[in-house]
Amino acid sequence: MNPKPPTYTLTPKPLPSPYTQDDRFDGMYMNLAQQCRGIDPLLDSVFGFLRRKTDFFTGPPGSDDGGEMAMKKVMEVMEKHRGIVKKEKGEKVRGGTDGEERSDDRSLL
Repeated sequence: MNPKPPTYTLTPKPLPSPYTQDDRFDGMYMNLAQQCRGIDPLLDSVFGFLRRKTDFFTGPPGSDDGGEMAMKKVMEVMEKHRGIVKKEKGEKVRGGTDGEERSDDRSLL
């Protein structure tokens, strides 16, 4: 009989800001995005993983509002990244902080 694979607990802590610029996994994410062939299937894949392999949607043991916590976390991260995009757009309009444009690989999706 095969043992059940472990379920990983995601604690509701804010992500440290270095992760917003961490590009270590960009190649893996780009490969995944290309294989999924779009943003919607990519997000379905990510949330499917969270549903199957973590307690993201149910919350920690004994929690009654896991779904609410998940929604708050998604909105928190979404708002953080929207703010980053707005800030980057403002810097580009003014010429950027370092004078360079970043490459935009998003067109590969």
